[in-house]
Amino acid sequence: MSRSSTIPSSSRNIQPQMLPTIPLPLQGPISIATVIAPAVIIIYLKWRRNKVAKLGKDSYISAKPRSFLGGHSPLQISRSGTWSNWSQELSSNPQRLYSNVSGATHPAPRSIADLQAIVREAHALGVTVRAFGSSHSFTKLVPNDDGFLVDNRMIGALPSGRYDLAVEKKYKDGNKKGWARIRCPPGIISKEFEKWLWDVAECSLPASAFEAAFSMGGMAATATHGAGLQLGTVSDYVVGVVFVDGKGDVREWRRDDPSSPCTDDELAAAQCSLGSLGLIYSLIFELPPRYEVISYNMTLNVEDYFGNTDAALTNLRNLHRKYDTLQFIWSPVSWTGNISKTMLVLAT
Repeated sequence: MSRSSTIPSSSRNIQPQMLPTIPLPLQGPISIATVIAPAVIIIYLKWRRNKVAKLGKDSYISAKPRSFLGGHSPLQISRSGTWSNWSQELSSNPQRLYSNVSGATHPAPRSIADLQAIVREAHALGVTVRAFGSSHSFTKLVPNDDGFLVDNRMIGALPSGRYDLAVEKKYKDGNKKGWARIRCPPGIISKEFEKWLWDVAECSLPASAFEAAFSMGGMAATATHGAGLQLGTVSDYVVGVVFVDGKGDVREWRRDDPSSPCTDDELAAAQCSLGSLGLIYSLIFELPPRYEVISYNMTLNVEDYFGNTDAALTNLRNLHRKYDTLQFIWSPVSWTGNISKTMLVLAT
């Protein structure tokens, strides 16, 4: 049967008519939707980025699981309850895993009472407790097969769904004019904390992290992310801590605060505890007024700065004196397979 025989006879001789064209602002491969959609997305992303600032002085950070979209997710927990760090070089199968991630055996703690219950149960069973944040550490501070592992990222989450985050004190005069004391839960992510500091507390964190996925408690406990002769690590800006000790008791240590006194040694232990002090509920930072920095990217010869010569040592010292912070990124093997002789240096 031919194709034409399937068409009704009454319509065989009808010629198709051209419909009148309606002029549109954009025709062809570019349509109105392809222009409007990206614009809407851009507006939405800007709103998401600035939503903290739009809430004014009552701004807050929502306590919710972080997916770390746009970058690698450091935390890895399998369905069987195995924890591993971002590179999967370290792993652990604890007796109990307190987290809201699928595969955990118990929910993540939120309040001081939750932390006390965990420590007291561990004490009764004769096992140890270790905490983790974004799991980016290379060291064996977290693996604890014979005990409990605790996810710190929901600690300090209030019933309202907000983190227990606040400006406790603002210095209005003297040498610390503009500085502030900030109460910060350990599980807040550095990117969110720094934006809140800028918009609400009008302060800056000098020892800023290279990536945005690290927890503030993790950075403080490991004395990381400080890269300047005159700038300390995140730990150096800790002036107080509220934590649950190994017996399940709540302790509070603060510098220059008669209501929560502590010795210099105790504060030093709190600043960089390596997880051995107890479960931290909140950190008190003392931070300077907000300021902007200029960042420089440079490609330098490795041997000129890290070679085994007096000249290299002098070059490195002079580089540190010239900039407030330095970060060195060197991949030993280049894309061609040869040993790379250059490194990327980020300076501010």
